[in-house]
Amino acid sequence: MVGGIFGQRKKRMLECANCGKELKGNQKKFCCLLCLHLYRKGKTYEDLYGKEKAESISNKIGNSRIGKYGGENHPMWNRHQTEESNRKNSESQKGEKHWNFGGHLPEEQKEKIRLKTKGKKRSEETREKIRLARTGTHASEEARQIMRIASKGDKNGMFNKKHSEEAIRKMRESTLGKYAMEKNPNWQGGKSFEEYPKEFNKAFKEMVRKRDGYTCQECGYTEEQLGYRLTCHHADYDKHNNDPLNMTSLCKSCHGKTNFDRNNWTKYYRDKTLKAEQNKCQLSINVLENQGQTNILEISTSVGQKTQSLEEIQPEI
Repeated sequence: MVGGIFGQRKKRMLECANCGKELKGNQKKFCCLLCLHLYRKGKTYEDLYGKEKAESISNKIGNSRIGKYGGENHPMWNRHQTEESNRKNSESQKGEKHWNFGGHLPEEQKEKIRLKTKGKKRSEETREKIRLARTGTHASEEARQIMRIASKGDKNGMFNKKHSEEAIRKMRESTLGKYAMEKNPNWQGGKSFEEYPKEFNKAFKEMVRKRDGYTCQECGYTEEQLGYRLTCHHADYDKHNNDPLNMTSLCKSCHGKTNFDRNNWTKYYRDKTLKAEQNKCQLSINVLENQGQTNILEISTSVGQKTQSLEEIQPEI
């Protein structure tokens, strides 16, 4: 037997590192491939071999793959998975089946990813591919709720933080002129630059707000609660149609929402105003009936005329 430190031989393992069975023949650490798989499951290279050797293994694997599966060399080049295959892949990784279900990446791993991607920008070709792939897709209500909860309160990355002056400047410069005029998806041919007629003045707007009880007709907040005057919105978006039936009082938040999907908003306010006017006229009829008025036919005719005039104010969608 060779003596000394350098002459000592490594003692051979006699039991399987996973199940404890006796090893036979050329078996060095595991009795079968199943035990090898179970032993390694859920462990990183660092857990198995230590930090130094783990980095060496990761680098070797990374270098061996450079260019190997790029472009036409990739087995899925110019091919697409079937809908059935996509569905199976999705089902196999949902909820508790996902390898990282309920877990989070360690801070060290997050830092590595951050440093690796810092300063890198996607090419215009890649951006265009992502844009086309996402066009027309919408997150389900369930997915939106999950995302909303995941970024609420102290879970939000900007919780108790503020953008620096430098960050604000960069964001402002990156969007400066990008969505101006014709480039904006909500561009309506320059309607916002049209002047309001003389009758749309302070007195007229005050009359509309007073009629609506100084209350936003969507969210129900009052001017006193909001701390500012409500805006007077044209239901048909025509600045020259200042008929009181075409006006409604809105807060800034609700008024901002009406800048999108204008056709549906126009129909919504037309139907809402029509219903309110009909209810008001019906109430007047009921009051007169209770007071013993007999000329109901004349009143009903006036109700029909009001309803007809209201429908003519706002065009069909």
